[in-house]
Order: sequence, then C-alpha cells, then structure tokens
Amino acid sequence: MRDLSALETGGGWCLRDEVSGAETRLRRPRGLPDLCDELSKQWGFLPHPWSFEGQVGQTRVRLALQWCSYQHKVMRSWVNLRWASEGGTHLQGFRLGLRKALRARLNARAPQQEASLPSDEELEQHLTVVLDLRLSEPVWHGPSGTKLTNPETKSEVAWLVAGWLEKALADNSAMEDRVLSTLGLLRSKSHDLE
Repeated sequence: MRDLSALETGGGWCLRDEVSGAETRLRRPRGLPDLCDELSKQWGFLPHPWSFEGQVGQTRVRLALQWCSYQHKVMRSWVNLRWASEGGTHLQGFRLGLRKALRARLNARAPQQEASLPSDEELEQHLTVVLDLRLSEPVWHGPSGTKLTNPETKSEVAWLVAGWLEKALADNSAMEDRVLSTLGLLRSKSHDLE
C-alpha cells in the first residue's frame, strides 16, 4: 500500500486500523519521485530523482530514477496498478533504453571510439528505478500473473526511455560525468593522454 500511494501524484492516503485506531498517513506530492527518493535511502547523487512521462500508441510510461553513489539496486514496477514483481517486457525495454542512451552519450563524447558497456546487472547496481506502465490489454505470464509479456512493450518503452535519458544526460554535463564515472564508463583525462 505504501508504494501504491506514489502512483497518483499529489494525492494522499490515510490508513486506519479499526481495532487499534492507529492511523498511517501517506502523502507523496511528487508521486514516483518521492518513492524513488525513499527507496534510494538518501544515497542518490542527483539533487532530485529524474522523472519522465511519455506515451507511444496505447503504452503510457511514467518513471523516476536516481543514481546512487553506492551499490544499491532497486527496481519497482507496476502495470495498470498491478505490481509486476517478476518484471517482464517493460523492464527489458527499460534496460534496452538505458543501454541505447548511455551508448549514444559515449559516442557523442568520443565518436572515434566504439562504446562498450558492461552487463545490465553492472549498469543497474547503482540505480533506483520506479516505473508505472499503463496498457490497454496487458498479457501476464504464469498462474501468478506477475510478469508482463506484451511483446510490443519492450520496443515502446525502450524508445521512450532512450530518447528521454539521452536528452537528460546531454542537458546536464556535470551529472552525465558523475553517472558515467560511477558506472566506470568515463575515461580519465590522463588515460586519454597516453
């Protein structure tokens, strides 16, 4: 319930235990960025989580992400308000979009060099991501229905994430340097002189 309260921006929830009378109030005025802040445990080095909302066809994506100085991978996602605990094609699309954006920025910085990226696991180890996806007809895998399998979702989410993240990094060179350095992708100036 605590996480779900972040899916509606600007709202608040009040949960009351009828037996004890105890109340818990949940308020996240910024929605997903507030949850992302909480999950990154103040280890994030962006002043505030980056957030994005976009749509391709019937696929609407909202996400917030925070880069962390320490290894602290957290990925949470929902599809039509349903927790996708096993991930699925939308997270595959996020990973593909992340790789495309990082590769594009590395190529923009050093066009003469082939951009080489580490594994998805290594790229995600400093990342907190909260993703909310809305689809007209989600297709779930298995009896528990916790893994999204819509094939079109992968390319649609990848396209949205790649474009947004590439622009966000390009527009903030200091944060781009910090992100690439944290991921071990930024070559030092002394190495370039060798």
